[in-house]
Amino acid sequence: RIPLFLLLVLVIQASGLAAVPERYLFIGHPRSDLPGEIVQRQVERIDYSAFDLVLLGGDYTLNGTGTRQTVSYLDAIFDFGSPTTLAALGNHDTANKSYFTDVTGRPRFYAHVSNGITFVVLDTTDDSRNILGAELQMLTEAVAALPANSHLVIIHHHIIWLTDNAINCEHYGDNDFIAASSSSLTGLNFYSAVYPLLLQARAKGCQVLCLAGDRTGSLSE
Repeated sequence: RIPLFLLLVLVIQASGLAAVPERYLFIGHPRSDLPGEIVQRQVERIDYSAFDLVLLGGDYTLNGTGTRQTVSYLDAIFDFGSPTTLAALGNHDTANKSYFTDVTGRPRFYAHVSNGITFVVLDTTDDSRNILGAELQMLTEAVAALPANSHLVIIHHHIIWLTDNAINCEHYGDNDFIAASSSSLTGLNFYSAVYPLLLQARAKGCQVLCLAGDRTGSLSE
C-alpha cells in the first residue's frame, strides 16, 4: 500500500554561483490510527540526519499536544528544537499549543532563512483558519525582505489555498488525499490577503512553494 502520509524530498539550488543544493524532507500528517499517541512506523524509521532541513506539516498524532509525554515522544523523533527542524501545527495538535512552542523554542509562526532560501511556517489551526494580525505582518515582512530570484517556501497544515473550492481538483469532493478539514474550508482570506504577497514574491523572480500537511487516512502498520 502507498503510505497515506505526505512525504516529499526537495532538492533546491539557492541563488548564486557558489550556492550548493540542499536536500529538504517535508512530511505531513504522520500520525497513526493505531491505539496510542504514535506516528506511523515508517516515519519513526527515517534517518533525518540525511537531510539539511526537516519540514513538518502537522497532525503528528491523534492528539499531538495532549500531554507533555506525547510531545516528548515526538521530540525524540523529530528533534523539534533543532535549527534544522521547521514544524507547523496541525488541527490534531492544538490541545496545548504552549507544550509545542516550549519544545520548539519558536513561536507558532515565523520566518527562517537557510542557504539563501526563505522558509515561512504558518499556524493555520485557529478557529478562522485565516492569516491575520501579527502572522500576516510577519509574512508581509518576509516577502519584502526576499532577495530577487530566490525562493519562498511556506509550510502549513490546512490547505488554505483550496478555500471555497478555488482549485478544481479531479474527484475533489471525495479525494482521500485531502482531509475534510481542508476540503470544507470556506470564506478564508487567502486570496485577498496572502496570495497578493505571493504574487509580489513572483514579481521579484522568486519561486514560491506552498507545502500543506493536511491529509486523511493512515496505514495500519
